[in-house]
This record gives sequence, structure tokens and C-alpha cells, in this order.
Amino acid sequence: MRKLLQKAAKIAIPVLLVVLSVVLLVTHMILPTSGNERFFSGAAEDYYNELLESGFPKDYAVQLTELHLLHPNWSFIPLLISEGNSKYTWNYVLDEEQKIADGNVIYSSNTYKSYHHPTNQTLYDAGYYQVSREGLAYFMDPRNFLNEADIFQFYSLSGGSNSSLENVNAVLRGTFMENA
Repeated sequence: MRKLLQKAAKIAIPVLLVVLSVVLLVTHMILPTSGNERFFSGAAEDYYNELLESGFPKDYAVQLTELHLLHPNWSFIPLLISEGNSKYTWNYVLDEEQKIADGNVIYSSNTYKSYHHPTNQTLYDAGYYQVSREGLAYFMDPRNFLNEADIFQFYSLSGGSNSSLENVNAVLRGTFMENA
């Protein structure tokens, strides 16, 4: 009986290893290895590539393509600030925004406590503290707001006179602002 168990174990272990290898291989082929990667095909891939070519970084292009799939009437155009003046780097802008203590403030509630400036505890305008550099970076980073509700803060008003009510309604269709 013991020899029979040993013989079965010699056969079962390699079979289990082969089965496990096949399962892992199939799983790897079906599921992407990184949770951050998304793959598009067809028109979505074309749109994604157009966004990259226009100057959007990959992480912006992924989120904007997903929004475009939900709302095909929406189009996105990058504002390439650093091309106009190379000094406008991310760190430069954060430094400039932090120079005036009461220039960028955040509500004093405990909800936002992690965004309060670590050393400046001055209360401004009856209920606001200077925002920390990390808080400023979070709120200035468009990637944190590329969703159906918050994307409108980036809507360019420069061409507003050319926007008909029909065009505005088309852009808002399917969002929480439809029929508003």
C-alpha cells in the first residue's frame, strides 16, 4: 500500500504542477499584470493615440479615452503651458502657489485636516487654513478630477459665444447635468 501511495505521489505531483502552470498561463493571458494598464481597440485605440499625439501624457489619455467612450461628443485638447514657457514646471507652479499664505486655503474642518499646512496654523477668513504642498498638488492635479462630474471645471469658456444651447445639451447628455 505504501509503495502504491509513493507511486501515485510521483505521478500526481508533476500532473498538479502542469495543471497549475496551465492555469497561471491562462490567467496571465486573460488578466493584465498591472491594475493600471488598460487596453483599447478599434476607434477607442485610435482616439487614445490621438490624445497621445496631441500632447496628453499616457495616464491622462487613458482616463480621457474612458470618458470619451461614455460621451462620444466630448473632445479634449491639452493646454501645453510649459511649451509657452519652459519655467512652468510642476514644482515651479507649486512653489509659486505656496508663496502667499492666504492665496490657497482649505476649509478648517477635520475632513480636510490632512491638507492643512503643517506649520502655518493661522486661521484665514474665519475658517480656512493655508493648504499644504501635498494638498495643493492633489487639488491642482487634473488626473484626480477626470470623471463625469468634475471634468467640467476644465471646460474652456474661451469659445463660449459659439456654443449653441443644442451643443451644450449634447455635451451634458447622459450626465448628472442633463436637463438642468
